[in-house]
Amino acid sequence: MMQSLSKVWDFLLFFESSEYVDSRYSEFHGGHANAGKLAEIASAFRQARLFHQAFQQADFIVRPLIVFYCFLAIARGLTLFLEPAKREANLAPKHGLACIGLNECLNQDTGELLELKVKIENGTFLELLRATKNMNFVRANSSAVNFHVPGHMPPPGAIIKFESLCARIPDLAVAFKKDW
Repeated sequence: MMQSLSKVWDFLLFFESSEYVDSRYSEFHGGHANAGKLAEIASAFRQARLFHQAFQQADFIVRPLIVFYCFLAIARGLTLFLEPAKREANLAPKHGLACIGLNECLNQDTGELLELKVKIENGTFLELLRATKNMNFVRANSSAVNFHVPGHMPPPGAIIKFESLCARIPDLAVAFKKDW
């Protein structure tokens, strides 16, 4: 796992270079972005890498927060890359997910974690879904992506139960079926 994760970070390191981002951007969009936009994209990926490096030395109590900021930076960089009209200044200032029932869960002796709900609001989460068209990329009998599956685009205000979310994550589904 660590070796494949290292390969991902080695690849993402290229996106810290404005020149590399420009070449990929022009290839993807058929035109060049200005220097400011290229710097914003590169900066987001650099922030992500630095958060990942901080995670390696961080105490376990702060690691979840660092991972959150790492993925937020990647999401913002990807959104900036995919959406020509987006700039750092007009990206959503919040992540766009609200936890419903957290206080009640924490205040109960038997806190039912699976009863928590997540409400989708306008923010980075929806911006990323829109930029990627909520597309899933699949490798079927190949080392390269050769199949695309569009996902459902949830509207702002949609509510997802944590239990339902856990059941759909492959690594959690086994534990979900066994323990819950």
